[in-house]
Amino acid sequence: MCFSSQGKAQEAVYAYEELVDKYGGTAVLLNGLAAAKMHLGLFDEAEVALKEALTKSPADADSLANLIAVSYHLQRPQEVINRLFSQLKAKAPKHDLVLSRDNFEKSFDRVPATLA
Repeated sequence: MCFSSQGKAQEAVYAYEELVDKYGGTAVLLNGLAAAKMHLGLFDEAEVALKEALTKSPADADSLANLIAVSYHLQRPQEVINRLFSQLKAKAPKHDLVLSRDNFEKSFDRVPATLA
C-alpha cells in the first residue's frame, strides 16, 4: 500500500482512468484525472484531459480554471492564459479564481495610494 503523496496521486490516476474507461469521460471525471496528473507533475497529460473535458462540457468552469493553472505550469503565452481567464470570467463570474484575482487586482490598485 502506498502512503506517500505521490503514491496516492498515482492511485488516483489509476482509479480515474478506470472510471473514464467504464463510464466515459465526463467533465467531472476528467477534471479529477487532470488534478491527479498535475499533482504528479504530468502537466502535458493533464492539459489533454482538461481539453477533452471542455469538448464535452464547454461551459465547465472548473475545467477552465484547471486549464489556466496547467497553462501557467507549461509556460503558455500570456495571451493564451488571458483568453482562458476571459472565458472563465464570462461563463462563471462568481468562480473562486475570478473573485480571487479581482480582489488581488483591487488590492494592487490601492498600493499607490498608501505610498503617496
